Order: sequence, then structure tokens, then C-alpha cells
Amino acid sequence: MTQKPRNVTNRARESAEKAAYVAVGAPVAAMKALSVRVSDLRATVRASRQELSSEIARGVDGWIAEGERVIDRAMTRVRGSDATDDLRAGLRSTRRKARAGIDRTADAIGRGIGLIDPDESLTTINGIGPSFRDQLGKAGITGISSFLAATATESDRSNLAATGGVSVDMIETWRAQVDLTRVEGVGEANQLLLHRAGVWTLDQLAMAEPSELTREMRSVTTPDAPEQLPGEPLIRRWQQAARGLTGSKATSSR
Repeated sequence: MTQKPRNVTNRARESAEKAAYVAVGAPVAAMKALSVRVSDLRATVRASRQELSSEIARGVDGWIAEGERVIDRAMTRVRGSDATDDLRAGLRSTRRKARAGIDRTADAIGRGIGLIDPDESLTTINGIGPSFRDQLGKAGITGISSFLAATATESDRSNLAATGGVSVDMIETWRAQVDLTRVEGVGEANQLLLHRAGVWTLDQLAMAEPSELTREMRSVTTPDAPEQLPGEPLIRRWQQAARGLTGSKATSSR
């Protein structure tokens, strides 16, 4: 039996190596670059959270699609050559590993964003169940922090109502539950501090145990924490104001 020229197999192998680089190396390098960007966005990440999440999603989808197109072309060349079954199997494995690796990297970046700008499920808000959560998710709202950022102004709320399929009144009702800055003395920095301590709604603030919440807030050591951390007397005043805003008659445990 006459052997086919060996360079056919070599070309197929080179195609496979290029496919592996495009499918794994280039996307991972790009994702690492995005990771660096995330680390530089501490001061502005809250405003750009939705934009960054969308960019990551678009980038991952594009890299996966391009990697798979290259692999498909390489597979076509391999099928027309005398490449071994091992090489074919390697290409299939490369495809699976590329997708899994990119998904893991995207998840890691998502967790990194969460450490910088913590978020809580929208279903924590009274009136938002899985259906409304999914509707808002389609509009890029992933949690309470992104909801607050996307509803900061009247214009923002109107835009979200148009894209999210909910009324402005509903949005304002939901926001009233989670806008902790409605409490006198709770600005943006203290709101984020409360978030990091696990307090996301006015009801949660009203019902928290003051000494425990004080400890939780003082345990948060981040560069963006307020210079003057709130003490228990101030937290009790916040709680009284929160109960007034929500009409809650519940009191925190003493």
C-alpha cells in the first residue's frame, strides 16, 4: 500500500494547533485583559456594571463562535487527510475544553465584580418574584445594586419601564424598599457599607440587631468605606427613620 505524503498530516496538525490557540489561547488572554480592567474600575464599577457585564457576554459569545469556526475548518481538513483518530479526538476535546474554560473565566470575573460591588437577588424585594426577576434580567438588571443604578433618575425609571415590561409605579414602589439613602445620614458610601454587611432593604435595616449590625459594618475593611464608621446610636436612629419610611411597627431585638 502506498503511503500518502507525510506533510498532509503535518499540515492538519498545524491547523489543529492554530485552532487550539484561537479557541483557548486568544480568548483566555482577552479575558485576562478584562480582569485587569475590572481591577481598575473600583471607583466607577457601580455605574458601569451593566455595560461591563454586557461586554463580557458579547466577548465570550464572539470568541466561542470564532474558535468553533476555526476548529470546524480544521476538522474539514483533517477529514480529508490521513490524520490519526487521536488527532481528531484531540480537536473535539479542544472544543469542549475551550468552552468550559471560557465559561469558568467568565464566572470568575463575575465573582470578582461581586466582590467589588456586591449584589443581592431581586427577589429580596417584596413584589418581585421569579417572573419579574427574569423580565428585569432581560433588561440587564442582575440584582439590587444594578437595579438602584438603573433607576437613579426619573428618566432611568421611564427607560427601564419601556425595556423591562413593567410600570414606572411598580419600579418606584420596588425602589422605595431598597433605596437606603432615603434614610437621613445614609449616603452612597454608607449604603454600600450596609450592603456589605448584608442589609439590602429598609425592612432589613429596621429589624437588624443594632450591636450585631455595628460589628458587621466595622468588620468591612475596604478602601471605599466611610472615614467615620457608624456606631450603634447612629444605627438606632437610622432604624427609627427606616421604620417611619416603611410604616413598620417591628422593632429590632435589644
